[in-house]
Amino acid sequence: MEPSVNVKRVAALAEEEGLDGILLADAGFATWASWLPISLFRGGGIALYISRDAGIEIFSHILEAWRLQRLAAWATLHFYSKRPPEGIPVEAETLKELLSQRFRGVRVGCESEACRLLGDAGVEAVDVTDRLWELRRVKTTEEIQRMEEALSIAEAALAQTLNGVLEGMSEIEVAGLHEHLLRRYGAEGHAFAQFDTLTIVAFGVNTSYPHWDPSDARLTRETPVLIDTGALKANYRSDITRSFWFGTSPDPEWRKVLELVDAAVSEAVDAVEPGVEAEKVDEAARRRLGGYAKYFVHSTGHGIGVEVHEEPRIGPGSKMRLEKGMVFTIEPGVYIPGRFGVRIEQMVVVTERGARVLNQLPTILEPSR
Repeated sequence: MEPSVNVKRVAALAEEEGLDGILLADAGFATWASWLPISLFRGGGIALYISRDAGIEIFSHILEAWRLQRLAAWATLHFYSKRPPEGIPVEAETLKELLSQRFRGVRVGCESEACRLLGDAGVEAVDVTDRLWELRRVKTTEEIQRMEEALSIAEAALAQTLNGVLEGMSEIEVAGLHEHLLRRYGAEGHAFAQFDTLTIVAFGVNTSYPHWDPSDARLTRETPVLIDTGALKANYRSDITRSFWFGTSPDPEWRKVLELVDAAVSEAVDAVEPGVEAEKVDEAARRRLGGYAKYFVHSTGHGIGVEVHEEPRIGPGSKMRLEKGMVFTIEPGVYIPGRFGVRIEQMVVVTERGARVLNQLPTILEPSR
C-alpha cells in the first residue's frame, strides 16, 4: 500500500508556512493525507506527522502495531504502551509523552484535534486547519477516480436492489438486501458507517422525513419509496439518493414533485462553475422548486471525499467560492408532512467551465411492479 499523493501537498504547505512539518490526528485529515483506513484513526490515540521533506511518522498505541507494520511500511512508526509486548519497541507509556519527546522545540503545524494533543503535551504549535481545508476540498484526479469507483458500486447495488424489492418486505429487509449487494459489488464498507443508520430506506409517509431509520414498515403496492446510500472504496465515498414509485399508478402530485425535483437538480448543476458562491447553486435549486421550496428543509448539497460530509457546504449563506476539483452532492428534496417526500441526489465535480455529473444511473426510475 502506497502513501497518498496528498503527502506532497501537505509537505509543500509545511514548507510554505515555514514549519518543520504538520501533525494530523483528526480521522478525516489523517486518512486524506495517508490513505490509511479511517478506522485506524476513528478511536483516537494515534497521529500522523508529515515533515517538510515528505517524511512520514506515525505515533500509535501498540494495539495498532501489527496493522501499521503491514499497511504503512513506508512510515517511521513510534509506539506507546504501559504494557508493551515482546518484539515491538515502545518509546513511551502515553501518546502525550511520545509527542512531547518528539516535538519539543520543533515548529509544527496541526489541525484542531492535533493542536489539542500537542497543547496537552506542552508543545507549541501553529494551527493550519484552514490551510489544510484549502487543499482537502480540491480533489486530485486520483481522488476523483476513487469516488467514481465508489459511486459505480453504489449505483450497481442500488439498481439490483430495486429489482429485488417485493411487496411485503420491510424497510429493514430492503436495507439489508442493499447492504449485502454493496459488498457483492466490491464495497469495502458503507459510506455512512460513521452514523448509526447505514442505508436510508423509507416507504410511504416515511419518505416525508429527510432522515429516517429503516423500520418494520411493510411495502404495499402503489406507494413511494426513497433509498439513500453510498459505498466506501479505497478510502473514498459516494452518496446517492433515488425516489421511485412501487406500483404502476403513481400519485399525480408525487409524480409532479418528482419531475420538479429532477428539474431543480438540473438547474443547480447548471449553476455550478468556478468562482460562483456556493449559495448561488442552492438558490438555483430553490428557485426551480417554486411554491414547493417551502418543503425543502436542508442544504442543496455537501462536499464528499474520505468522509461523506466535507467542505464545501452548498446551502443558504455559504459564500465559499467554488473551485475546479471540488466534489459535492446536489440533492434537493421536497418533504410534504403526512404525505410523502422526494429527494434525488447526484455527485458532481467542478470543471474549468462548469460541472461534470459523476452518476450514470438515471435520476428518474420509471414505475415498477
